[in-house]
Amino acid sequence: VIDALYVRKTLADSPAITLELDSDNSGRIDFREFLDWWQHHGMQRVFMRFDRDQSGSIDTSELVELLKSLGLQLTDSQLQAAKKLLDPDGDGTITWAEYVKWWERFDVQRIFEQYDTDGGGEINGHELQLLCADLGVHLSKKEVRDALKKLDKDGSSSLSFDEFFPWWCAPSGPH
Repeated sequence: VIDALYVRKTLADSPAITLELDSDNSGRIDFREFLDWWQHHGMQRVFMRFDRDQSGSIDTSELVELLKSLGLQLTDSQLQAAKKLLDPDGDGTITWAEYVKWWERFDVQRIFEQYDTDGGGEINGHELQLLCADLGVHLSKKEVRDALKKLDKDGSSSLSFDEFFPWWCAPSGPH
């Protein structure tokens, strides 16, 4: 990540880095603190590095460079899907707001894939139960069935990503 930001820090700089990232002043940087910092500052620094004219947007060719700098090598089909999501109006530029919205969806997609243990593209009752347990919410089989019934819009008895995403992002969602 530090390389992607083009920040070259020495050990002498580490107290300054710790102060910036250590929001609870514990003297350590836990994963949540890093993630919060990354989501608010790191992503913006990376975006601004590729917004060469400081217009508040990058073009889709700059997107490829940006993703490579973060270590993401997308296939052509993944890149086309990303462009479609990142540039919903199709104007060939990606604004900061579009970029942040895409990363939020990208992060949730990773969580979804982690719990879609059979790789079927949907989260079934057992997988939902595992996800909730990992979040500290232990549901009975009946509670899982009731939750699926409420969230499952197409009646498949499982959650597609499009059914999962709004639930995960809702203010009263699981996290």
